Amino acid sequence: MRMPLLALCAAAALPACSAFEELDVVDVPIESQVSIPGDPLAGHVPFVDQELPSPPVDFKRTLAEHDVAVEDVGSIRLVELTYAAVAPADATIDFLDKIEVFVEAEGMERRKIAERFEIPSGAKSVALDVLDVELKSYAAAEAMQLVTVVSGTAPLATTTVRTKAIFAVDAGVL
Repeated sequence: MRMPLLALCAAAALPACSAFEELDVVDVPIESQVSIPGDPLAGHVPFVDQELPSPPVDFKRTLAEHDVAVEDVGSIRLVELTYAAVAPADATIDFLDKIEVFVEAEGMERRKIAERFEIPSGAKSVALDVLDVELKSYAAAEAMQLVTVVSGTAPLATTTVRTKAIFAVDAGVL
């Protein structure tokens, strides 16, 4: 069973609530945006395996805000990841040929957690194929980082891309 993070918040405020004890998995959404520089000569400026900047993901703080420690969680997994062109209004994401997302943390192996190798022509957004990778140990690290690596051709205009990740947090052991 999946419930949004708000259910976790409400349940944390009411520890005696039996509904909280029945929670198996809560969804934790995380969003970010990045601007990809445009080039009026689009089609002539290819890029291969370029890393896009991304903010660190602080699961410790996110869970601590709800009186939950990462150590008390059974599992954390990425279950959905979408990329959408949000600006300019007519922007598409089809200037990308490949999107790969990796997780990393200091002292830990970089692991691929999602990928997409074909972007449909005219697409404003795409869902990536999510790989089944346990992320609890990364989330427990000081700084978990999601690294996006893209290949494609520069868009005509600078394009803002919004990333929305949904992580399933197994709260069944709480």
